[in-house]
Amino acid sequence: QAPKPRDSAKVANLFKRGARGLFGGKMIQFGNIISFSNKKSRRTWKPNVQSKRFWSETYNRFLHFRAVASVIKQIKKLPHGIDDYLMRTPREILRYPKAIQMSKNLRRIHASRAENLEPAETNAQGVLSYRPLDAVRECGPVGGPQGSAGQRAAAAKAAAAARAL
Repeated sequence: QAPKPRDSAKVANLFKRGARGLFGGKMIQFGNIISFSNKKSRRTWKPNVQSKRFWSETYNRFLHFRAVASVIKQIKKLPHGIDDYLMRTPREILRYPKAIQMSKNLRRIHASRAENLEPAETNAQGVLSYRPLDAVRECGPVGGPQGSAGQRAAAAKAAAAARAL
């Protein structure tokens, strides 16, 4: 579900502010305001830019970006959030030097981690699962600094079972 690159003519003429955040190819749109008397006046529609911080499972910290609302929605839908978005989105759409550099770093980090894993087995859907060859450093808690609700519930259950013994 990565964004598709736009026509090369459009990409060449994108506005400069789009290279200072995650704009997803959005740009200023132009049109007319039509009054009651049917007079037309020029107007613009600017992208809905928000400052947002996203949790990165790979970096194990928050990453701060200016992003348009449509990109924020895309990131929320992806299973690994900002990490997935940065790795899947083409450079022509990213355009932000910080995001392009983080994308390269993420690919490098994931490639080095994949070298330390070996295929374990294939499930019914044909998806390979992997297991570490030796002790591979964990990425950190999934779901933010406190971990996901399932991880907290499992930890509480394990603590209760330890107290019962």
